[in-house]
Amino acid sequence: MTYHFIHVPRTGGTSIRQAIRGLDWIKYHGPGFDPRRLPPHAKTIMVRRPEAGRFASAVRWAIQRYSHEPQVAALIEAGITTPRQFRDGIREKDPLVLAEVLNHSHYVGRRFPVFKITYMPTSYWLESADYEIPFEDIRTEFPKLVYKLTRQYTRVRQTNRTDRDYVV
Repeated sequence: MTYHFIHVPRTGGTSIRQAIRGLDWIKYHGPGFDPRRLPPHAKTIMVRRPEAGRFASAVRWAIQRYSHEPQVAALIEAGITTPRQFRDGIREKDPLVLAEVLNHSHYVGRRFPVFKITYMPTSYWLESADYEIPFEDIRTEFPKLVYKLTRQYTRVRQTNRTDRDYVV
């Protein structure tokens, strides 16, 4: 049986992609994949992370990794660097924040979402999956699931980590 791992941004999907290398029973689908293209009874796996944590991670990722990009540099110059400030900027329709969070070029399958994929809610990909791994327990629960399904061992190594936590 083939299982399909759906990578929702900022949920540890890059770590999972590395962990499943060489496991031919699980197919990795990146953030641009539209799960509606899967066969009707396909078995799916995803990592579930609380939306506030995903959003905070997306903001930190943008500030830490893309500060050289004009729209992020403008936010930093204006002092807009925390998830709470981003959230308020979205509510108030701040043009600097909207320039960063609104989608200008990303597709999920053939759908063109309003927000960049890193800022979209998990439900845009899947409401639920056959197997959901809590983000907080990814390093222990994903290997347990792999072993349960296949009697194979794997490890999840942390990648793409942001430096600090913020309250949204």
